[in-house]
Amino acid sequence: MICATAALFSCHTCTRHWCDYCCCRCRRRFHDPPHHCRRIKRSRRHGQQDDGGSCDSDESGDEAESDSGSDDEYGEEVCPPGCEPVLYERVVELRERRLDEEEAGAEVGRALEGIHKERELLGKKARLLEQALAAINQSVLEFQQEKQARLNQVPAVVSLRLHQLEFLEARRLPTDLSGALVFSQQQLARLKQRMQELDEERAALRQQQKELRRQHHQLQADKAAKQGHLAELSVKCRDVQLLKFGQVIDVALLDTIGVRNRAADELREALKHQASAGTCELAEWDTVIVAKRRELLALSRENTSALNTVTALTRTQRELEAAVMAGRSALWSDPLDARRAAAAGRDKLVATINNRAGCLDSLRGQIAALKRKDTSVYS
Repeated sequence: MICATAALFSCHTCTRHWCDYCCCRCRRRFHDPPHHCRRIKRSRRHGQQDDGGSCDSDESGDEAESDSGSDDEYGEEVCPPGCEPVLYERVVELRERRLDEEEAGAEVGRALEGIHKERELLGKKARLLEQALAAINQSVLEFQQEKQARLNQVPAVVSLRLHQLEFLEARRLPTDLSGALVFSQQQLARLKQRMQELDEERAALRQQQKELRRQHHQLQADKAAKQGHLAELSVKCRDVQLLKFGQVIDVALLDTIGVRNRAADELREALKHQASAGTCELAEWDTVIVAKRRELLALSRENTSALNTVTALTRTQRELEAAVMAGRSALWSDPLDARRAAAAGRDKLVATINNRAGCLDSLRGQIAALKRKDTSVYS
């Protein structure tokens, strides 16, 4: 089957159709196109003209002539053999729809490009207009300044009445009025009011100055008293230092010595970190020691139980050996051993008797000495 969404190509040799995005099965059904296969394009409608002008019309005419020439050269497109007419009509319809979409997209692209060009042109015109407007505003400002300067140079005539003139010299109006000043009554009243306000402010400032002077004298007296008290304290401090240390101590030097050094602070911080690390390590070792102690206690208990077992076995062995020896002595006795045992017992009795006889002799001598009250035996 022919792919409906792909672009159709027509072969001039066999008049069969194939698509450029079809599957391998479609390619096997229709043979591979030769180099002279062309892509089918829609023929331009008669009477269609572009809005761009004569140049675009000429180019469109040339393209139409080339397309029509190519169509005449390759012939009219027909349904290929072996293809269903309904499917072919569907493919042609989809192709026409695709061509319509392409033409619409091309028209939108051309319109968008024209809008971009028009926008750029309008932007350039707007920038030129802004520059021209700035130049016009600058020229208007310069003209206004020049006009105001020229108007200030134009002399003006003011008509006044006699009761409005207060510029008198020796109670007469001077002949030269070049030094006179034209002033309104409202401004004059405002200036008089301002003069009164300034007088009041000056009186308030004088009162404030008197108060500040009084405070200044009071502060000067307090300062003198504080300086006298400070001198007394300095003398007392010097006497105390001489009494305790034998010399005057420089307090400023002590302050500089007492100031912490950055290096010392860093060393203290490092020492603190090392101490914390040592504490953590010591805690870990304490945990290990506790575990080892528990292990040692368990091993000691096992060893004790083993020793108890060995002791019980040894005691049992000795009892068995004693029973065996008793049985052997009951069964057979050696006369030599019996004589040796009797001699040893006799020697032991003789030694005991001799020892007791010596003790009796000593007691008898002590009794005799006590009777004679002779203490030479204790010397």
